Amino acid sequence: MKNKIKNSYYGNKLNKFNKFLKISLLAIGIMYILFYLVIVYFRIRYPFELEWMEGEMLNHTLRIISGEQIYVKPTLEFIPFIYTPLYFYLSALFVKMLGVSFLPLRLISFVSSIGCFFMIYLFVKKETKSIYLGVLSMSLFAATYKISDAWFDIGRVDSLFLFLLLIGLFLLKFKNTIWMFILSAIIFSLAFLTKQTALIIFLPTIIYCILVKRRNGFYYIGTFILLIISSTILFNILHNGWYTYYVFNLPSQHPILFDMISH
Repeated sequence: MKNKIKNSYYGNKLNKFNKFLKISLLAIGIMYILFYLVIVYFRIRYPFELEWMEGEMLNHTLRIISGEQIYVKPTLEFIPFIYTPLYFYLSALFVKMLGVSFLPLRLISFVSSIGCFFMIYLFVKKETKSIYLGVLSMSLFAATYKISDAWFDIGRVDSLFLFLLLIGLFLLKFKNTIWMFILSAIIFSLAFLTKQTALIIFLPTIIYCILVKRRNGFYYIGTFILLIISSTILFNILHNGWYTYYVFNLPSQHPILFDMISH
């Protein structure tokens, strides 16, 4: 009887300690999200470059507003980036609404980063059925802000790219209708039109569709390939062949740093 009481006593103590650790961990995680929001509040209106590529990102956007092409023969005045164009066109829309500054570009990235938080939460909650783990996972992503060189909210393509990827992957993983697979492919195509490295992520999704989602997977694969080919032909015609040069030819000349794969 004494042993049962003793075990019950220590069991209650252990449960309380576990509960304390879980609450503490959650509080620390939420703290990282709040820190990120506070930092963005002070950074987003900063009138100068936060990162060396921001200025040229704004220049690309201003070319669109002025009716000039992005992908052109390189000159001393302008050399295009090797990114696909969706972020620039979306930034041009925001610049027209909010005025010429870094704010519109950063606002797209900030909203996209919040979208990434939400999609990570949905992914984990769906897999684990746990709101706690969903919030914790979202907080863990927020905690990488500093070690990832604070790129979440700067005027670059990356946050929008990741947000679109997560939406496409979520639909592919958790939805099973033909229209959801087609929508997933459309969103994946938008991710490609933001940053062409979406092609690398697309390859394992093909295997996933063939092995797991055979019934509707080919709608996803076919739609994505059709959209990528058609958009590439269209942009290449509009830019007199320079689109494929910057988007495919130049990136293909980058060396593969295998030692970075393990990091």
